Formats: sequence, structure tokens, C-alpha cells
Amino acid sequence: MKKQFFLMVFILIAQISIFTSQAKANGLSDPEEIISAKPMSFTTNTNENWYFFTLGYDTNVAIFGSDVSGAPIYQINIYDENMTEVFAGSDLNSASVRLNTGRYFVNISETQIGTFSVYSKYLEGPPYTDPVKGSMTNPYLPENGVALPFLTETTTNIYYFEMMTYGNFLMSGSDSSSNAIYQINIYDENMLQVFSDRYVDSTAKTLPAGKYYLMVSETETGSITLYSPSIGETPVLPDYLTYQDGLNDGQICTDNPDSCGSTVYQNGFNDGSQSCIDDPSSCGMSSYEEGQQACIDDPSSCGIATYEEGQQACIDDPSSCGISSYEEGQQACINDPSSCGIATYEEGQQACIDDPNSCGIKPTVVVISL
Repeated sequence: MKKQFFLMVFILIAQISIFTSQAKANGLSDPEEIISAKPMSFTTNTNENWYFFTLGYDTNVAIFGSDVSGAPIYQINIYDENMTEVFAGSDLNSASVRLNTGRYFVNISETQIGTFSVYSKYLEGPPYTDPVKGSMTNPYLPENGVALPFLTETTTNIYYFEMMTYGNFLMSGSDSSSNAIYQINIYDENMLQVFSDRYVDSTAKTLPAGKYYLMVSETETGSITLYSPSIGETPVLPDYLTYQDGLNDGQICTDNPDSCGSTVYQNGFNDGSQSCIDDPSSCGMSSYEEGQQACIDDPSSCGIATYEEGQQACIDDPSSCGISSYEEGQQACINDPSSCGIATYEEGQQACIDDPNSCGIKPTVVVISL
């Protein structure tokens, strides 16, 4: 009980610091950039509640928040660069929105001050450094069957858990007045909403294996317990939540593409802003040639199917392999026929004989004078 009390006091201090920070005036001509997962303060002046964010990929985006009392936000609107409305939500604590690559503007309408957050792995911009406890990038890690306190700020009432197998997941709790919890939302790792309900005191949801975020929205403090036989031990946060520098430091992108906002190894090279090839140093390599070589050595890492196709990239664009000419690229095929999918040196040479241009030789033309 004492441990729970001190944890609640710590959370309360953190949330007070968020609310007491003054929100600056953000008109449409000078909107504030949203930092992924960071609680952003809003005022009671709709004309000064403009924000923007940029997405690097088509993806789901979570938007969530509350006024200073913990009540839902009166109105949230999202517009694209052409000022076409792509989302409108009223009486909103939390929502998942599917958006395309591009820049978006957010407008908040409220009669009270409060905070909101926008989160996606693919949100571009500066990282959220030193995230407050309970936020999306520093969530609570609940122990299975152990009650955890919550307060009245949706942006910092976030819990992260892992289902090791498909199974039932139980949520139970109440506010400090013993009333049902006002709202609970659950999202998967791709920010797809998989559960949303209001006035929850005890309920179960069947979930497949995976990692999830649970958000509590309340106007009073209280506690919640999460339990499932399928829940593993306290989960480890993904690298993309803990490694702030993402693409631009060391081996992180190559070793763990998730840290770059990618889900498979090939995206670590290819969709990860072409990072490893465009900027080899971001993958711990020293040169462009070495970056491209990784693509040739392991074609699947570049989203191509075969070694030959990897080598073909070298032949089609010799500069990508650090060589100066098409002929030099073809020479690699002759020197190492297996790199072109042929069996022998003779067969490689035969390609040169059959098509001299492929080896940078001009065919001999014999002119017979009569």
C-alpha cells in the first residue's frame, strides 16, 4: 500500500508539471510541431490551438488526450496540407486514424486547458527525450494480476503488456469513488485500436499473441488490474521506444530494423529511408560501396529476391558498387561467374563474346574491298 501511495504521488507531481507549463499561442500561420508521444498543452482559444506533424509512411496514428479534469476533449480536427478534413472527433479521449504519408494539421477546441498526444513509429521530427512516466514511449509495465494506480491525464495513463499466446485478457478496477473506470482503450503495436469501452469495472477481451498499449481515461484517480494466463513476464520495451537516435547511430538500424520504424530486415535497408545504402555510416559502415555490398551479399535485406538481382544492380549502376563503368561491372561477372548466376568462367567469357558491348569491347568489323 505504501509503495502504491508513493507511486501515485510521483505520478501526480509529473502530471502537475505538464499542466503548469504554459501553452504558447499557436496560430495557423505558426503551428507548433508535434513530437511523437509527447503531451502537448492546449488552451481554451481554438484559434491558438494549431499543431502539425509529418508522417514518413502510410500508417495508423493514435491521437489521445483530455482536459485538465480528465474529461474527454470537446473537439479534435485533423487536416491535410490542402486543408481537407481527414478526421473529426468530438467528446474524444482516444482514437486511431489511418493516414497517408504527408504533413497534417491538428486543431483543438476546448473550454478548459489540457493535453493531448499524437503517436506513430513513423512520425518524423525530433525525438521525445526524457519522456514522462506513463507516456507512450515510457509506459507503465504492469505485473500480471497486480493493481496499478492511475490519475486523471490520459496522455500519461498508458500501460504496455505482452500476450505470449492467444487468450483472454481481464481488466478490472475503479476510481477513488468506487465507480467504474470511465474509459479504457487498447491498441496493438501498429496503433490499431482493438478494444474501446466506457464505464468498465470488470471485463474480458480475447487477444492474439502480441504487444499492446492500454490507456485509461478518468476524471478521478483510481487503480486498475490486468490479468491473463497468456501474459508474459514484464515486457521489454521495443528499441524504437528506447533508442532515440534511430537511424543515425551505429549498428542499430541493421541489427534491429524495428528501431528505425521498420518491421522486417529488408525494410531496415530499403524502406528505412534507404538509410544503410544512402548513408553507410548510419549502419556502422565506412563507405557507400560497403553499404551497397550489404545489398549484394544479402539481397533480401534490400527487398530483392536473388543474388543475381543484387549483382545486377551493380552492373546496371556500377557507381552503386564503387566502380566507374558498365564494363567494370560486367568484368565482375566474368571474374566471378557465380555472382551473375552462371556456372563457369567460360560461360562468363562467352557472354562477353556473344555480346562484346557488355564487356566494353567493340565488335571487329572487317571491310573487304572489291
